[in-house]
Amino acid sequence: MIVLIHYRETGQYTGDFLHGMTYNVKQRLNALLESLFADGRLQHTIDLNFETQAVILQWDSTQQPAEKLRNSIIGIEPENGLEISAVIGTPCDTLAAIPASYRKAVKAAEMLGYSGMHAKVVQADDVKTADKNAVDYPLQQEQTLINAVIHGKTAIWQSSLEELIAANRQKRGNLLPTLTLMLDVTVKRMIDGTDLSASEAPPGPNDADDLQLRACRSFEELHQKALHAFGRLEAWFAKAQDKSNSSLAEKMLSYVHEHYRNEISLYDLADYLNLSRNYVSTLFKNAVGRNFKDYVGEYRFRQACALIQDNPDLKLKEVADQVGCNTEILTRLFTRHAGMLPSDYQQMCKKKEKADD
Repeated sequence: MIVLIHYRETGQYTGDFLHGMTYNVKQRLNALLESLFADGRLQHTIDLNFETQAVILQWDSTQQPAEKLRNSIIGIEPENGLEISAVIGTPCDTLAAIPASYRKAVKAAEMLGYSGMHAKVVQADDVKTADKNAVDYPLQQEQTLINAVIHGKTAIWQSSLEELIAANRQKRGNLLPTLTLMLDVTVKRMIDGTDLSASEAPPGPNDADDLQLRACRSFEELHQKALHAFGRLEAWFAKAQDKSNSSLAEKMLSYVHEHYRNEISLYDLADYLNLSRNYVSTLFKNAVGRNFKDYVGEYRFRQACALIQDNPDLKLKEVADQVGCNTEILTRLFTRHAGMLPSDYQQMCKKKEKADD
């Protein structure tokens, strides 16, 4: 059988302390499970992500491991900052049945928060995933909504929102209040998950009210107000991204201007910014209008021109050394950007200097 173990942060702590505490609790629980199932029935433990683990157990009955899991979780869970829960998938008669057990556990874990169950350990079959009174709002769909809004993929989040509301409107029962509350929480998660302050939000009257969905009295009103709220958030994130990109562009140009005398590459710039090379390459070209290599070459050319203008008698090798290249590259730069050799430019500057005297 498959057991999903979830570690949920409760908000009392943040940062490295919470991260370290979670990691420590996971290690202690894993060691305890290995001890409890030392007879070989603990087959494997897999970290799906930092908050979720999948444990494969070989057991004939789910009741006994459920009791052991419950006691282990209660004994090791800290008083504050972290909650631990587990969902046990359906029993597997063969190895081929494990994927189905896993999917059942995942589905049950998604619906657990909406079912009203608060047990530390639950059986997947006990979670009424098909209950007509349960809101249909899987965690994966919420993540799709959040990611699409943050990254400006309007068509995706609008389609996902429309499907979500349509699916719950077709069910029987009064699901509107619960769905409005859950979408309200989604909005709050998007805001809380950023460093943006309220003052950076797009201007407009009643900003706080515009992002509140709980007062909606119909699915139609919820749909329209959610479209408006997510649209405002999308614009908010786009503005923040533009500001971030502008700041990055300044850092990139500053790096080139400070290090052009050395052998620098796009890899060096990406390493300096702690970003991927492909992302930096795209951002640099969008911000500057040309690629990194071309810009560095042009900047070296301009600096070489300034050096020769200030001192026409300076040897071209010294000029090349001072702008971070050799005489061969310097020649190519002048041919490309000035249509002449650096020696011709040097002679031109000398004649101008004599004429000014």
